[in-house]
Amino acid sequence: MSVLPQAVDGLFVVNQEAAPSRVANLVREFRVRSLVIVSSHAPFPDEFASFRLAMKTVRLWWIPMSFLLTDAEMEGCDDQAVAELAGDGRRLDVGCFLIRSRYLRNELACQNLSGRVKWQWCFASNGIGIVREAWRDAAPLERQGDHAQPARSARLLRLVGRFFQRRNPIQIEIVEDGYECYIFIGGSTHRLRFREGVNCHTWVSSLGGFSFQSDIEVLCRLVEIATSRFRIRETRVATTVHHFSPWMLDRFPDLRVFVDGLHPPNYPIAYGASYRGVTIVSREHCDRKWFEKCGCSVLPPAHVLAPERSYRNAANCRPFRNICLVLNHAGDWSALIDRSDTDLVVMEFVAAAQDLPELRFRVRAHPTMAIAEHEGSHSLDRLRRWVIGQGLENLQFSTASLDQDMAWAECCVSEYSNILVDCMKSGKMCLALNPTNRRSFLEHLEPEGLRTVSNGQGLAKLLRSCNI
Repeated sequence: MSVLPQAVDGLFVVNQEAAPSRVANLVREFRVRSLVIVSSHAPFPDEFASFRLAMKTVRLWWIPMSFLLTDAEMEGCDDQAVAELAGDGRRLDVGCFLIRSRYLRNELACQNLSGRVKWQWCFASNGIGIVREAWRDAAPLERQGDHAQPARSARLLRLVGRFFQRRNPIQIEIVEDGYECYIFIGGSTHRLRFREGVNCHTWVSSLGGFSFQSDIEVLCRLVEIATSRFRIRETRVATTVHHFSPWMLDRFPDLRVFVDGLHPPNYPIAYGASYRGVTIVSREHCDRKWFEKCGCSVLPPAHVLAPERSYRNAANCRPFRNICLVLNHAGDWSALIDRSDTDLVVMEFVAAAQDLPELRFRVRAHPTMAIAEHEGSHSLDRLRRWVIGQGLENLQFSTASLDQDMAWAECCVSEYSNILVDCMKSGKMCLALNPTNRRSFLEHLEPEGLRTVSNGQGLAKLLRSCNI
């Protein structure tokens, strides 16, 4: 897929929503006889075949954008974005960072490709990992007006929402044990594990429907009432890493931010600039190490949290049949995370399922996959169709809850995932599958017994050896 010609007539930069028929129409209109497709996703075999079928007489090469960049170059895009936006040490605006890093990533991919291939015409999608403006002289791939109606509808909905204000109930969660009390704002604490005996209360605002008060004003009023009600000595306002927003620190300078996700020591540091000035409540050593490198003040685990379980040696296991692939998110949180990663992992996992018909395989998508800003609003349907379309009796696409999937699974596989870390701590067999040729975000667990493979053949071989 990465062996490219020296020159082609056309370059098409596409995301997963690009239609083969649209590319074929442009090919005919501009009399393109040879083309390279660069994509923010990795094409499933049937997707490549559909493009090939739409342009039978055209020479076609396809390469995911991530194949044009090295690990160091991707990290450099993040670092440059931080230097431009927060080089003076101030806290990084996440939204601005994501936009700038994404642009730099596309620009560098274009630069690297132009050193290998020359093209006459360039057409590019926009969105879901593609920034058209970063591709030299690129014309729009989509026809004018293709997305106009949805955009107008979205603007109308936003205007209606601003008038009626209250779209969802405003709530806080109060967690206390008689010694400490934390009033959580911004979202759920379901990712945190609390000690047995800790009391958890959920308060919901009585305001609903129409209101002239903003959500923040209502939430701050709830916090004020809760603070006066729970007069425990250590009462603080808190949130989680996933729900932190800068306004919280402006309103509550003593805010505590609890770690509720996986932040391995080699995770890209640039993203951590968005937490500058924040007091972090850690869970374990790898969290502390990463946030300290980001310049945060890091506290040990709070008393209300359940003690973290120690890792068990994942190399020791009994024979098993049920293997679950747990997918991580693949949005634009860092230039080091690519949408093609998910596709590559799934294809290699399915290849292992084809090699081992005696075992049962299940694919579990990330719960926020189908959000438009994450992996695209159609990404979940696309993945489901392809997995089910393989027609393998020993392969399922999960529709179960996380608890149900983890009860079913005897072995957990992931590129990197907080769920896999929890499975290791519970003594479940765990394997890392990283076909990206970039750093593994789970390498810090290799001393704990976690084994890593790079493709479906290696995964099948390892699974087979564990079941002898």
